[in-house]
Amino acid sequence: MKKFKYRIEPYLKFIEHQRDQALYLAKEAEYELNSWKSKWKELETKMKKAYNLNSRIGKEISDMRMINDNNTFIESLKDQMKDVSIEIQHAETIYQEKHQKLLQLQKKLKQIELHKEKALEDFKQKYKKHSQKLTDEINSRKLGGKNAKSL
Repeated sequence: MKKFKYRIEPYLKFIEHQRDQALYLAKEAEYELNSWKSKWKELETKMKKAYNLNSRIGKEISDMRMINDNNTFIESLKDQMKDVSIEIQHAETIYQEKHQKLLQLQKKLKQIELHKEKALEDFKQKYKKHSQKLTDEINSRKLGGKNAKSL
């Protein structure tokens, strides 16, 4: 009997390749999202420092120019934070799409692998039956030959 050959093996390999590409793209999107989140944290830290400086300047130094410069800096940070917030939302959307595609491909791959396992089990059963049939034929011929000689 022939060796087991899964009839849609090329399709399985194709889906595995697509899954690997989707995994790469999902990780890339996650990296992009994390970089925007770290940028957001940096801006938050700068904002806290600027507010602390503003409160210290107001208490210790009465230099209006420094206060105005710091307020301008704070407004600039707020604008940057708005832009980064938009980028974070965009990156999250892209990440969710890539992750969904990855999950779909993993599910599809799992189904095909289960189908392959079932096909292999069926092949093993057929092979076992075929082997048993050959063994039975050989035994019946041996016994048939002995019975003919004894008559």
